Amino acid sequence: MNTNINQLAIPDLGGNDQFRILECFEVRHTLGQHPSAVCLENNDLLYTYDDYTDAMEGSTGYVLRSTDYGRTWSDPILVLASRVWHGGIHLSLGMQALHSGRVLLPWTDGISRKNHAKAKGDFVCLRSDDNGVTWKGYDPQEIGVWAFSPYGKIIELSNGEVICAGWGYASDKGEIRSGIIRSQDQGETFGQYAKIGDVFSETDLTLLHDGRILALLRRGRGFEPETHYAHSSDGGYTWTTPQRINMFGENFNAWYTAKGTLVAACRGIDGSGVHNPGKYSPAELEKHLARRRTPQEGYGIHFFRAAKEDGSEWDYLFALPDPLGLEYRAHHEAGEPCFVNLPDGNLFVGYYSYDETIYDTLNPGMPHFTKSESTRIAHCFKRRPCACVVREV
Repeated sequence: MNTNINQLAIPDLGGNDQFRILECFEVRHTLGQHPSAVCLENNDLLYTYDDYTDAMEGSTGYVLRSTDYGRTWSDPILVLASRVWHGGIHLSLGMQALHSGRVLLPWTDGISRKNHAKAKGDFVCLRSDDNGVTWKGYDPQEIGVWAFSPYGKIIELSNGEVICAGWGYASDKGEIRSGIIRSQDQGETFGQYAKIGDVFSETDLTLLHDGRILALLRRGRGFEPETHYAHSSDGGYTWTTPQRINMFGENFNAWYTAKGTLVAACRGIDGSGVHNPGKYSPAELEKHLARRRTPQEGYGIHFFRAAKEDGSEWDYLFALPDPLGLEYRAHHEAGEPCFVNLPDGNLFVGYYSYDETIYDTLNPGMPHFTKSESTRIAHCFKRRPCACVVREV
């Protein structure tokens, strides 16, 4: 029988008057990032991650299972591997369970984005109808755009259509942009691309209580930590012009708790909202800081509650800790939060966190280019899959 976390003797790890952090733990001490998690019909949790980032050569994806709300996990099962020559996979935080019980897992199969920024990547969406035991749907799908990398959770509309957000390029010479694709057969095929906005990348979707879809978009250039929002009132076919929200951060993802509260989390940027200040002139920085309207400080996973129910404004509440109490020193040391409502009413928050010792566990036989990247951008090879459990009071 699954253990109820409310009944466990867990130290209080902080929070505020509405949300308390009950537990914080490593899901597995291994290289892992781009997590997603889902609670199944049988109350098991599935947690996915990939190892190398951005479809680096040899990157693979894994699924773990927990039968006790995340306190213990199975060994990882290799589920995703590239079919592209010198390719790798890139996960997306997108795994979700539909009302039918079917689990969808979208991902990208392609070559490294680190040295081929506009490389064409194949969109793939796996399907499981047996609670994640077996998967089908490994063939890439042609969706009508040059490159589409899924990001953020899949959502299911009231009419049964499934919407998947992503970012990519209209052509090999185009600008980066965010958009959605849809499925009318429960995730077996996708198409009907609709653009949300130009110069945006990572995009998370939330189906609001009033029926609109909220998109939270990471700006793809300039002051990158600026998250914008847009709304769709027609199921994702058309979108309002993206506008900046009042908080800074990357990988901004939203979710409704079991009590119906709209919350969000993101990769925190230091209080200035600028993670590469040397890129900008003093005048640009001064202009940027003048419009800052946020109490956010420090790095790590920042946790928010909606100040407006449409997701256009947010209140910063607190930051989630590292499972080992490590102090974050840079924006890239924690990120990509995802959410799951547990059957006991608590909120499971998956994310990656940083640990120098992960570097010592790397496979020395990794592909040559990936090995060279492990030296050039070593921080991308020191991430591990983690999670917190949060209780809404």
